[in-house]
Order: sequence, then structure tokens, then C-alpha cells
Amino acid sequence: MQGLSEAINARHFATYHLNSKLPIYALAQCHQDLSQTDCLLCYAASRTKIPRCLPFNSARIFLDGCFLRYDNYSFFKESVSSSFDKVICSNDNVAKVDEKRTKRVGYAVGKVTKVALRNGGFGTAAVDGVFALAQCWKSV
Repeated sequence: MQGLSEAINARHFATYHLNSKLPIYALAQCHQDLSQTDCLLCYAASRTKIPRCLPFNSARIFLDGCFLRYDNYSFFKESVSSSFDKVICSNDNVAKVDEKRTKRVGYAVGKVTKVALRNGGFGTAAVDGVFALAQCWKSV
């Protein structure tokens, strides 16, 4: 965690590899739109979650503004994982799903994807009350 802390403090993104009998690979990344202070606060909050994952060989911690992962193999170039990736939908403030809203969500996702592709892997978009953020891991 100390190796990650030094790099995340400098550039909102860090990878670290500890080559030992049991190797450890770690990645931390803040959303690009966070201030330096908010990034460090998010990273600190994610570090407090690590003990919940021990003694497991791997963990993925998603917070609202950052991501922290460790594993026992080099995952830095992975873009998807059928074993761990999942969709989580919030049920807070559920709006009535209708065709117009579904179309707006589709447009927002399309727009944020295009923006992220043109902007080094990060983008935000808003379409008639639908807000989207996309960010790729810098190691991918």
C-alpha cells in the first residue's frame, strides 16, 4: 500500500508489484475529475476496506471516485473478467422506465463513450437529465 500511496499522490493512478514468495500486484486509480485532495481521501477510504478482504488472494474495491485492486497475478492489461465483472443497478430514486428515458440513457452512454475515446479514456456526458461518466483503467 505504501508503494501505491506514493504514486497515487503524484498522478491519480498507480500500479505496484511486490515480487516475493507470494507475489502481490496492486492497482489504484481515481476518477480523473477528482481534485487531488478528493483523490487522496477516496484512496484512503478504499484502503480502510482492505482488511475485510483478507486473507483472500484478491480484492476489488469500487468507491464513488476511485478503484483499488490487488491480486496474486499480473492483471494490469485485463479489460474484463467474466469471473468478477458484474452489473449493479441502484434502486434509489427509481424513475419510471419509459421509452423516452431508455433512449436518453442510450444516447448518454453513446456520447460518454465517444468523449472518453477522444479524451484519453475519460469522459462525462449529460443528455436531458441523464448523467454519465466513463473511465478506462490507465493500464489497459
